[in-house]
Amino acid sequence: MQSLKELEVGSLRSEPVTVDATFPVSKLIGAIKEHGVYEVFVVEMSKIGMITVRDLLRAKNVSRRGVSALLAHVPKLQPTQKVSEAARIMCEYRIRALPIVEGNSLVGAIQARSILSVMKGSEVGRLAAERVMTAHPVTLDQSASVMKARNLMIRRDIDHLPILGSGELQGMLSSSHVLYSMIPPESPRIGGWTPEDQRRLDMPVKALMDSNPICCDTNEKVDKILGDMAEKKADYCIVKLWEELQGILTYRDLMKLLVEKPETGVPVYMVGLPEDPFEAEAAKTKFTRIVNMLNKSFPTIEEARSKIKFEKREGKERRRYEVSVTIKTTKKVYSYSEVGWDLAAVFDIISSRLKRLLTEKPVRRRRDVRGSRPVQE
Repeated sequence: MQSLKELEVGSLRSEPVTVDATFPVSKLIGAIKEHGVYEVFVVEMSKIGMITVRDLLRAKNVSRRGVSALLAHVPKLQPTQKVSEAARIMCEYRIRALPIVEGNSLVGAIQARSILSVMKGSEVGRLAAERVMTAHPVTLDQSASVMKARNLMIRRDIDHLPILGSGELQGMLSSSHVLYSMIPPESPRIGGWTPEDQRRLDMPVKALMDSNPICCDTNEKVDKILGDMAEKKADYCIVKLWEELQGILTYRDLMKLLVEKPETGVPVYMVGLPEDPFEAEAAKTKFTRIVNMLNKSFPTIEEARSKIKFEKREGKERRRYEVSVTIKTTKKVYSYSEVGWDLAAVFDIISSRLKRLLTEKPVRRRRDVRGSRPVQE
């Protein structure tokens, strides 16, 4: 295991999938589908951006937006950096590839699937599925709409939904299934939503799901699971006991095995920090302070995430920031977003809003003694 963590990323380097910043989004989706990847890189001079399936799923009116509006910048790796560092960043950013650079030039990419290919046969391979899986995954009924699946994936920040029918597993729906149904790459167009778009989003998930999902038993060894996933080019495995759903194994679950767990505090992940080191440090400090403060009152917090996007409007020096925050607790996931021109001020607003959000008490209702109408307390 230690030898795998210490492996240099350059030894697992692969050819990156890149697109031009002027690409229409429909063509970008086509590149993702053609190469079977989760993300693509966009090189703009010395900067390297990334667009993932999840970014495209979150975007509104995708067909009207340019590629540059969806970009997020992620850390770059040198060829000599370790696999453990790549795994940590991938887990934090919830991505499956990272750019490898020499100087300012993109020379390759390190992919989660490449790392997992050498994990097979290691000490980790002898672990049972139940020790690695995410237990009790979010599921959806086969009669639910594609729109509901999309909204659920966005809200819970997930890419896989086991689909049930009469309480039994019927298939698997991925974020890629949903994305390809929203805007077929072979039918690029300009404009807003059409009746055909809405019809696809209203269809039941049963029409899109993979009805023959990859499954394993709770005692199945990771080595065997990795082999099955590689053979079928899958990024998940559903874990069952007899015929009952127990959990799910994804790339991220497996990559976590290579990441050292923090000794203290709540894990805080931030994506899209500005390049200005002072502005970035101020935002990071504020968000970390918010989370630590909340954790004193709410010790059930498991992790906190923040995604920062910005746009610089023509003729204006200042940038308009859009910040989304997700706080995951043992019982619920809280999400909030805010926009503004001052990044530090945006985090101050989010701080007060999050405190109110987490302290909200559920509305209780009592019955009016004069009748049957419920009265809000």
